[in-house]
Amino acid sequence: MSQNQRNICVLLVTMDAHWRSRCMELIQNAGCEAYTASTGLQTIALLHTYIFDIVSIDDTIPDFGVIELSLTIKDIAANKPILLATGENIQRFSGILQRCGIFLAGTEKEFRKNLLSAIEKLSLYGHPGRQFPTSPT
Repeated sequence: MSQNQRNICVLLVTMDAHWRSRCMELIQNAGCEAYTASTGLQTIALLHTYIFDIVSIDDTIPDFGVIELSLTIKDIAANKPILLATGENIQRFSGILQRCGIFLAGTEKEFRKNLLSAIEKLSLYGHPGRQFPTSPT
């Protein structure tokens, strides 16, 4: 990898320590950099400071609903792929959400498949240069 190239950077938004650990392992095993936030406000602050390639959100965050936070992220970074790992019954919105670049993953298997697919697409088609946080959390 040249000096100007960076690994794909994933922001994982969750308060669930077990889910965070499992996702961090998956993200890092895929050769990506993984960073975390535990609230919607923390997520928004990070997105205003750094550029992430993928954002993954689950439904454990206390201060935003998953759709509300996803749409707020789209206001900040319109082309950012977002993966929702949620048990909420929002399947009826899946078509609209997908057109917005927001993908539902109700199960861990779906999440893994969607995350790895997004990473593969970014690896194949590239991603813009960006400023990275100094250390993964």
